[in-house]
Amino acid sequence: MKKVMSAFGLALVFSGAVFAQPIDWRERLTEEDLEAGQIHLGMLFNGEADGFMRLGWYRDGDNLHLWDRTMFASQEVYELYEARVNADSLSPQEVRIDFHTGETSIRWEIGFTSDAANGVMSMSRPGEDAQERSIEAPLPGGVLLRAQTFMLVDRVELDPGESFSVDWYSSLSNAVETVTFSAIETVDIETPGGAFTTIRIEQRGGEPANDFFVDVETRRIVRIDVGGQPMSFVRLAEPA
Repeated sequence: MKKVMSAFGLALVFSGAVFAQPIDWRERLTEEDLEAGQIHLGMLFNGEADGFMRLGWYRDGDNLHLWDRTMFASQEVYELYEARVNADSLSPQEVRIDFHTGETSIRWEIGFTSDAANGVMSMSRPGEDAQERSIEAPLPGGVLLRAQTFMLVDRVELDPGESFSVDWYSSLSNAVETVTFSAIETVDIETPGGAFTTIRIEQRGGEPANDFFVDVETRRIVRIDVGGQPMSFVRLAEPA
C-alpha cells in the first residue's frame, strides 16, 4: 500500500554537460497564480485508463486552500485531501486527508506551527476497533506541503536549464525531504487531450521521482510520469 499512497503523492541536477541554473521561484509566482487554479488529469495504469486526479487551490483572504480528489479505480483507492496555508508566506496551517483502499479507511489530521507538525492518524475497518497513532515531526523554516509543489510546477515558469529547490513535508510519510525541480528538455508528446510541445521537468530528491510535462504555450501541466511505476497522469480530451 506504501507504493500506492506514494503515487498520489533536490540538489542541483546535471543533464549531460548542462548545469541547471537555480532560480527564485517566489519571484516568478504572481498574485494571480494564487487566486485559483486546478490540475485535472486522467490516470493511466499499464497504459489503460484507471482513474483521475483533480488538484486545485483557491484564495480566501489570508488563507490559501488546497484540495485534491484522486481515484485509482482498479485498486479501489480514493483520496480526499484538504489543506490550508498562509496565502502570503505559503506556510502550512492544517491538513486533513481521508484515504480509502478496499475496506480500510485512514484519516490524517495535522496542525502546524512554525517549526513542527503535530496530529493524529487513525485507521479503521468494518467490524474492527479504530487504531490511532500520534504524528510529530520537526520542520525547517520555509517548508512547503508536497501538494503545494504541484501548484508551483503548474504556475512557476521554468525554461530548460533552470531549476528550483524546496523542502517539502509529506503528510503520508510524515517526513521532510529536499526536492529539486529541473527543466531538462523540450519534448513532443501525445495525450488523449491532444499533441503538445512540452518542457520536461524532473522532480528529484523525494519519492516517487516524478517527471512533469508542461505545455510550452499555456505553461500548464499536461502529463505526469510517476517514477518506478507503470503509471502516468495525462491531459484528457474535452467533453463533446
